[in-house]
Amino acid sequence: MIIEYIWNLLIGYVIITVEGLSMEKLINLAALSDIKVWELSRTSYTHLTAKTTLIGYKKLKKIADDKYNIKVFKSKGITSEVRRLYLRKALFFGILVSLL
Repeated sequence: MIIEYIWNLLIGYVIITVEGLSMEKLINLAALSDIKVWELSRTSYTHLTAKTTLIGYKKLKKIADDKYNIKVFKSKGITSEVRRLYLRKALFFGILVSLL
């Protein structure tokens, strides 16, 4: 369990929000397509929040019909933090110079 948590932090994961009807059908489609989804919480009848990997999110977008609206709420993990740091080039090079 702890190894799986560390692995998800290393490769990164996204917190998604899904809007639409018949959420159980979408969850079953994700399970059939071997998409790993965890910490599901249904906030209302038509709204669901879950965590999945970035690759799982892309697969979920492909299998979801037009009746589901899937959006990324937040991105977490080391890879997303490195990407954010890389986009801020001055901060990235400042940290690099201070480490050297």
